[in-house]
Amino acid sequence: MNSRIQKHLDNVFSGFEDTQRLRDFKEEVAANLAEKIADLQASGLDEDAAFREAIATLGDIRAAYAQGEDESHPRPVPKNPKKRKDSFNPVAGMSFDPFAKKRRREEDAGLAWGILLSGLAVYLYFGFSNIAGGFGSWWLVTLFFYGVYVLLRGGLGCGTLLIATAVLIYTGTKRWFLMLLGITGIVMVITSLVKKWRER
Repeated sequence: MNSRIQKHLDNVFSGFEDTQRLRDFKEEVAANLAEKIADLQASGLDEDAAFREAIATLGDIRAAYAQGEDESHPRPVPKNPKKRKDSFNPVAGMSFDPFAKKRRREEDAGLAWGILLSGLAVYLYFGFSNIAGGFGSWWLVTLFFYGVYVLLRGGLGCGTLLIATAVLIYTGTKRWFLMLLGITGIVMVITSLVKKWRER
C-alpha cells in the first residue's frame, strides 16, 4: 500500500521542483493517507475503496503545498514607494474612488475639446489662404490632420514629422511664427493625451 500511496503522490507533484520541503510534505501526506486508509479498512471497506475514499477526503494537496510555498516566500515590497499608484495606501490597502472613472472621462473630454478647437483654428487659418498663386492649401490642411491622426494612433515621431512638414511648407507667410507656436501647442496636447492613454 505504501508504494501505491508514493506513486500517487509522485503523480500529483510531478510538475513541482524536487526540494527537501516537498519531500517532507509528501512524507507527511503519505503518513496521513496510510493512517486514513487503515481506519477506513477497519470500518469495513476493502483496500481499493479505502484508498479512493482517503484520496477524496484529502482534497487538493497541490493547492495546499503551493499556498505554503507562497507563504514561505513573501513577495518583495517595491523599493521606490513613489512608483505606486495614487490610490494605494499601505496602511489601509487599496482605496476605492467611485468617481475616478468619471473624473478621468471629464479630463479626456477636456483634452478632446482642446484638440478639436485647436484643430478648428488651424483649419480656419489654413483653409482661407493660398500658398502659391492660385494653388489652394487644402493639401496642406490634409497633411496636418493626417499628422494629428498618426499622433493619436501612437506614431509619435511620424505624426510630429508630418505636422512639422505642414508648418515648414507654410512658413512663407508673415504668420509663420504664430503658426509654429500654435502647432507646437497642439503637438504638446496630443502628446500628453497619447502618454495618458498608454499609461492605462
